[in-house]
Amino acid sequence: MTTIIKKVYLVKSDPVKNNNKFWKGTLFDSGDVLCEWGRVGDTGQSKTFPGAGESFLDKKVREKKSNGRNDEIAYREVEIIDGVGSLSSNVNTNIVHVAKQQIQHSDPIASELIEYLSKVNIHNIGVASGGKIVFNAQKGACETPLGLIGLTSINEARNLLLSIGELVLKKSYGKSLLEETRGYLMRIPTDIGHKKLILEDFWRDTSCIQRQNDLLDALEASLTQVTRSPISSAVTNIPQVFDCKLSVLSDKKIVKKYFDDYYNNRSNMHTCYHLKPKNIWEINVASMQEAFEKDGSKMSNIVEGYHSSSAANILSILKSGLRIPPRSAPHVCGRLFGDGAYMAPVGVKGSPSKSLNYGFGYWNNSNQKRFFMFVGDFALGKYYTPTAHNYQSISYPVKGFDSVWAKGNHSGVKNDECIVFRTSQANLKYLIEFE
Repeated sequence: MTTIIKKVYLVKSDPVKNNNKFWKGTLFDSGDVLCEWGRVGDTGQSKTFPGAGESFLDKKVREKKSNGRNDEIAYREVEIIDGVGSLSSNVNTNIVHVAKQQIQHSDPIASELIEYLSKVNIHNIGVASGGKIVFNAQKGACETPLGLIGLTSINEARNLLLSIGELVLKKSYGKSLLEETRGYLMRIPTDIGHKKLILEDFWRDTSCIQRQNDLLDALEASLTQVTRSPISSAVTNIPQVFDCKLSVLSDKKIVKKYFDDYYNNRSNMHTCYHLKPKNIWEINVASMQEAFEKDGSKMSNIVEGYHSSSAANILSILKSGLRIPPRSAPHVCGRLFGDGAYMAPVGVKGSPSKSLNYGFGYWNNSNQKRFFMFVGDFALGKYYTPTAHNYQSISYPVKGFDSVWAKGNHSGVKNDECIVFRTSQANLKYLIEFE
């Protein structure tokens, strides 16, 4: 049985000339070299060169990566993790299995929720990518047509996506966007079909940026799942991905508190007004709680607030807590008050439906029946309240202040919202499910 010694993946993507090609070279311990090539997303062609050796493979790679002829761009190497190196092939890392085993729960209702959140996460990735990013059940990971992308390529793609988003916002569909798109597609191999890519269609608006950002999140999460070192050498153990607890909230007084607050303070101006709360889950994300105890819990003005997210993103929050993407990232919407974690304070008119709207409006589709909103503690410390006259001209965070509390009908917004600028200022405690 031959053993793979070396693999090289190359990609060439030129939207203008309808080029979207891959080339893969594999060296075996026998000295044989297998070359495979074709259009990204297709099976392609292959040819074996018996006994050609590593020097032959290296020569082919140099030729492909040299400057192209007739103004064609050259191939670029892309980082693919395919099981030859760091993947733990003897460990079952299916995301549904991992989540159900590692998220601590003790009742079938919680188990069903975990399975639902896992599957909707996988489904949403497929839909958002037009089926071009697929879930590999054997690896338990989402991957591109060429396989699982390495972290270096993902990080480089994130930087390019920032530049792409800024150009899309300006409706600048010229040479600069073309160059950035070439770079992006050569880091994240994408099946764009057999037709010439039209930039105005591919990057139609910032929702396209949002989808690509979600895909990068999914690819990074999948990479983390399958490359993380096992807890022990035992085959029965799987990598530690989740460190959190989830259980149905049994305290009827607390359940009534939030249900009543929702019905008493929701606003019919929000599209989610008709939704009804169904369940409340008590959650504990270890990393988030630990960070809050070291930082936020020691601050003044700790306020309960609502924070909504799509069902497809709940699993990510249970894994890693809240994230604060930079405002310069065009997929970030509604960041009037800078880069921070946004919430709507509990007990304030309009707050629950305003927050829930973020998880309902953007992601709403005919197939979705379940919606979610977190409740958490947010440490405001010394907060700044802008006015309708200055809220757009101020740079956030404001020097000397720990947070912002934008007041409804006073700060340029119709409903209150609070913003903290460090994730350690927030700790999510409950998850409310709506239908």
